Amino acid sequence: MHWKLFFTIVAAAVTAALIFRWLWPLVCRPLASAHSRLPKDESRTRDQVKAGVPQQSVVFLDILGFKAYTGIDTVAAAQLLLDYNNAINTKLADMAQFPGAAYLDQGLRQLAQAGEVGSFEVFLPCSDSAFIISNQPDLLVRQVSRFLIDSFAFTSDAFAHPENEADPTTVTIAEISPVGIRRRFQERWFPLLFRGGIAYGDVLTLQVTGIGQNGRMNTTNLAGTAVVNAVGLEKTGKGPRLFSRADFYEQLNAESRALFAQISADCYELLWPMLLYHDPNSPDADINHFSDLFLPAANLYQVFRRNADVEPHYREFLKLIIRATTRHFERHNWLESAQVHIRGRIAAYGLGEMEANLLAEAQV
Repeated sequence: MHWKLFFTIVAAAVTAALIFRWLWPLVCRPLASAHSRLPKDESRTRDQVKAGVPQQSVVFLDILGFKAYTGIDTVAAAQLLLDYNNAINTKLADMAQFPGAAYLDQGLRQLAQAGEVGSFEVFLPCSDSAFIISNQPDLLVRQVSRFLIDSFAFTSDAFAHPENEADPTTVTIAEISPVGIRRRFQERWFPLLFRGGIAYGDVLTLQVTGIGQNGRMNTTNLAGTAVVNAVGLEKTGKGPRLFSRADFYEQLNAESRALFAQISADCYELLWPMLLYHDPNSPDADINHFSDLFLPAANLYQVFRRNADVEPHYREFLKLIIRATTRHFERHNWLESAQVHIRGRIAAYGLGEMEANLLAEAQV
């Protein structure tokens, strides 16, 4: 009896061991994978870590005034997100159909490429913010500048020629049918202006899992000192301004550095309105683009000048446009004539009493 019991116990133990050995990988491997810091499908990130974190340029953009806009009209604020999405889609479509590199004339080629987004290795929207990652710093500053100009241009005509001067953000929309105007209704359009920063340094681009419509979706996340530094630059100053650390500025060639003004020993400002101007051979015609930004900005300033929280942002916008314009035409030996034009526009747009202060404060 004792021997039969002994063999029964041994057989049961062996059977249990075999079952345990078979089940253990099925139970433990998913748990190990779930707790892995870098999942297997992120081999690119593993390689990056092994080889050293890559050094890249990071641009952080944040919509100016988005929190306040959301409090006024959530739908109109959300439209700003669609507007800059449309700007990106338009540029991608233009790149596909009319690539700038195809132009034989160097001037036309540079002009077309500035309006593209070919230097954007990553464009990552996140609510009212967006990150751009790039390995082409010189092309990046031109393309970011044009992106800022073109984004504002989506609705700026409504502010340049407002229906209601007391509130240029109110716009009447006419719905057209084959037999004429079907109906009219009002919408609110907010200006699409960004503030933010540019930095250079460590960047990790991570492919991670999100959830969309109750299902798995692939998305991108970012980490690195350049990401943190770019975000931190946003609050360097008021207005729709883009600030840069010296680490990014030092990556640029001399022509690109001319687009920046030094703010402090380690901080520079991108004078993005300089990309308004593109015909140095005809400065008397090129200077007319000054009003493309300055007129809508002046009308918005007139509305918000009595709001202590908002006024500084639009005052800085006016100064930025003046600063960028004088810098551009100074480089092309047409400064005095440009200054005459600027003074005339300041007076014509109802800001004559501010002329001296604006010009003095806009000095680089």
